[in-house]
Amino acid sequence: AIAYDSSFWSQVARGSHDTARSVVEAAIARAALLFEEICIRVRLSHLEGYCTASQDPYRTAMATNDIGCGSRRGALQVFKDIWQTSRAHIRRDTAHLFYGTNFPGS
Repeated sequence: AIAYDSSFWSQVARGSHDTARSVVEAAIARAALLFEEICIRVRLSHLEGYCTASQDPYRTAMATNDIGCGSRRGALQVFKDIWQTSRAHIRRDTAHLFYGTNFPGS
């Protein structure tokens, strides 16, 4: 499963859902090639994207201004919380967040 937030939509996709989907599909295609060598199939089960910050559930993750490495609470932990609570019904082996925010030190 893949989600992209409003910062990805505006900064990377330049306000185009088609561009956002193309970037995501290109990343999946590259991953599929790598995993094919070890007999793992990559398939996108869910894609969600947000173009306005006011409707973006991941804005709280970006507002932490921290990626969340180590013991610090940041975007990673907020993303995990969202997917464990309000996205638990979505079938997936993994979930990824594409974002356009630059975090300090990243």
